[in-house]
Amino acid sequence: MAKATLRSLLFLAAGLIASLHCAAFVSGVNAARPKPIVVAQAEAAESGKAKSPTARIQEIYDKLDGKVEKSAIQKVLNAFFESAAKELNGDEDSQTNLHGYVKVKKWTKPATKGGEKMKVAGRELVTKAKPAETKISATVLKKMKDVAGI
Repeated sequence: MAKATLRSLLFLAAGLIASLHCAAFVSGVNAARPKPIVVAQAEAAESGKAKSPTARIQEIYDKLDGKVEKSAIQKVLNAFFESAAKELNGDEDSQTNLHGYVKVKKWTKPATKGGEKMKVAGRELVTKAKPAETKISATVLKKMKDVAGI
């Protein structure tokens, strides 16, 4: 799905660069040659925006040729991510794998004790106690890197 979209964007960018190159060649102006690089950078910046959930559901609906209702697609996606969230809720240190694309880990950073501590120069430093924190980190796996072309 994402590979096809990326491929179509690359073909569009290549066609745009080729047409600008031809225009520069026909008109004999060399100043137009660096322009494709600027246009390619502008397109890359625009494609960095995240899709809204509605747009993503519409893309899946179009990919399935309307065989499945949008509400059913939304229910499946919600159930998938709720299932992953339940896996993370279980233990203090837990992890879940989102279909081989992303691995999400939940871990607890331990609490620190407060009090006076000695520094190297002999100066005493008073530190405050900090409570334990729950951290969540995500790791992109090979399957996602392959699809994204990274």
